[in-house]
Amino acid sequence: MWSEYSLEVVDAVARTGSFSAAASELHRVPSAISYTVKQLEEWLAVSLFERRHRDVELTEAGIIFVKEARSVIKKNE
Repeated sequence: MWSEYSLEVVDAVARTGSFSAAASELHRVPSAISYTVKQLEEWLAVSLFERRHRDVELTEAGIIFVKEARSVIKKNE
């Protein structure tokens, strides 16, 4: 299931290009960021990121999701 926190996590990963950088920005450990993204991807039944050795890139579904997530985050500010 998604939460505002999971939207913020996905946004941070998308902006920074890595789970480690997003974790640092959100004051979490990388495994917590990875777990949150994995849970959200399982709930959505779609991959949001293409994982590489050290970084990640948004998939087409991820691009659409992040656009909507940012809209929700902005509305809740």
